[in-house]
Amino acid sequence: MILPKRQITELRTVLEEAQRPLFFYDDDPDGLCSFLLLYRFKHEGRGVLVKTTSTLTKNWARHVDEYKPDVVFILDVPSVDQDFIDAITVPIYWIDHHTPTERDGIHYYNPRLEKEDAYIPTTRMAYEIVQQDLWIAGIGCVADWHLPDFKDELIHSYPALITTDVNDAETALFDTPLGKLARILSFLLKGKTGEVLKCIKILTRIKEPDELLQGTTPQGKFIAQRFEKISEKYDALLHQATQKKPHGEFLLFKYEEDQWSFTSDLGNELSHRYPDKVVVVCRERNGEYKCSLRARKKPLLPAVQKALEGVQGRGGGHEQACGAVIVSEDFETFFKNLKREY
Repeated sequence: MILPKRQITELRTVLEEAQRPLFFYDDDPDGLCSFLLLYRFKHEGRGVLVKTTSTLTKNWARHVDEYKPDVVFILDVPSVDQDFIDAITVPIYWIDHHTPTERDGIHYYNPRLEKEDAYIPTTRMAYEIVQQDLWIAGIGCVADWHLPDFKDELIHSYPALITTDVNDAETALFDTPLGKLARILSFLLKGKTGEVLKCIKILTRIKEPDELLQGTTPQGKFIAQRFEKISEKYDALLHQATQKKPHGEFLLFKYEEDQWSFTSDLGNELSHRYPDKVVVVCRERNGEYKCSLRARKKPLLPAVQKALEGVQGRGGGHEQACGAVIVSEDFETFFKNLKREY
């Protein structure tokens, strides 16, 4: 079950009746596609990309003060501080699929409240609300390692994106045009904020996926050209990562980069290439390691939580795909703990 029907109806009604909605969304393809689906349905409102953090703190409430919305939507953001909620006087609707959180004064929607091990991307819930832009829904689901239950409908409407013989999310992500679209959206979220927001504005107006894949319109061509430039930087890092010698069942890759963060993308692709390894990709910046961790054999999240004990850092995420931020001087301790706990 995606969400109870009454909740879907409630969310659609709120979206339809909103005059000035404000959307906070996570800076990954699932968050972006969730925003695109709701915004393209409503054609009103403003989006706020929650970049460089996984938590909405009180500081983010300034966007509400500036825009003065009549309703706030939070999409795919794993953590929301109570101080943020308390600082806002309009209704807040938080749609998420990470570990459930209890907060006061908020409308909260998460499939894991009904089924603890449910894995339903926020994009899938957003599509259930709006029932349009099927191709965008497919991108967000596949980007989050989820083969959508509407695959047959997607094939019927967009046969060039995915075929009937694709039966798992991993194949869809790495071996189909739909997966390439997921990477395009992921890469467009990287770099200078002004360039990122320009690309997102274009995405709110793209009508067909071929615009992005083939550059069939000026807007699509702009997106495609920026994607190719970013891909060059990613491919260089991927080559370096594949040259690393594993630490037993762990594959660790650390890199330094001021502007471009590819930790999540590298984590996904290395996990695809080395399915028997625990993949740890870390970007060092400003005295911290920002890490993406992936594992296939068994849940990783409990080991990450244990490894953080006594370490200056924080982390969380899904059972087999986690993120963590560790103070540089404590990283070796964290990694040693992780190898012990997993």
